[in-house]
Amino acid sequence: MEQPTLRHQPTDITMERERLRAVFYGTYGVGKTTLAMTFPKPFVLDFDGGLVSVTVEAGDRVLGKRYTPTGHKDLEALMLWIRSHIGDSETIVVDDLDGMVDTLLCELVDAGAAYDSGKGKEAHPVAQFVPEQAEYLANQRQMTAFLHALRQFGLHVVLLSGRRHDIDKGRPPSPNLAPGLLGKVMHWASLVGELVVTDDGQRVLCTAPSSKREAKSRFRCLTPVVVEPTFGSMWSSIESAYASHTTTTSPPASGSGHK
Repeated sequence: MEQPTLRHQPTDITMERERLRAVFYGTYGVGKTTLAMTFPKPFVLDFDGGLVSVTVEAGDRVLGKRYTPTGHKDLEALMLWIRSHIGDSETIVVDDLDGMVDTLLCELVDAGAAYDSGKGKEAHPVAQFVPEQAEYLANQRQMTAFLHALRQFGLHVVLLSGRRHDIDKGRPPSPNLAPGLLGKVMHWASLVGELVVTDDGQRVLCTAPSSKREAKSRFRCLTPVVVEPTFGSMWSSIESAYASHTTTTSPPASGSGHK
């Protein structure tokens, strides 16, 4: 019997700076897209059309590239295109998750209706528009594979979403995703925060989980809040934290007097 072999060799654990895998959510117009566009060399999967206000503010400045996938196959082709042009971007932005999920789910529903029609089954008119459980699960698997692919690029990734508040179910506000998919996204992300505007007009990214919101940060320096967040301010804090840890854990230099 043939023995299984490793597909690749184990690698050393290092203090290499991990790229951000961020999810920013909040109400319409709070500034999520503006925050995302502070990230370096963004490639935007534009499902929402929210770039309009940002491009008006930017004037003639080139912000990056954008593309609107029309379905799953188009998205797969786009992933291959990004991989072959990996040096052109430093950040992938999905604006927004809500639109992406709807695009893929509607495609699945249409495909299911077409399949039934091909078998001579006459679908109820409602079934042509309302997803079934299997289609929700297929959509969740599509999104999980997409998130995995994004992580392999080694770029910063920013996912934007609206705000969901299930008062009747006792859940705290969260990104606007179904519970199953939300769990996958929360596990995948290194930073999840709700962007809010305070009474005095400041933008604040809330990253500490509580009964008031779903949130998460793998970086202590970015909790519990980031005031007037930008990529520059957040990444500087992360780099400082890495540098501080490296300094405090490095062995003393030769001749330093330590015995």
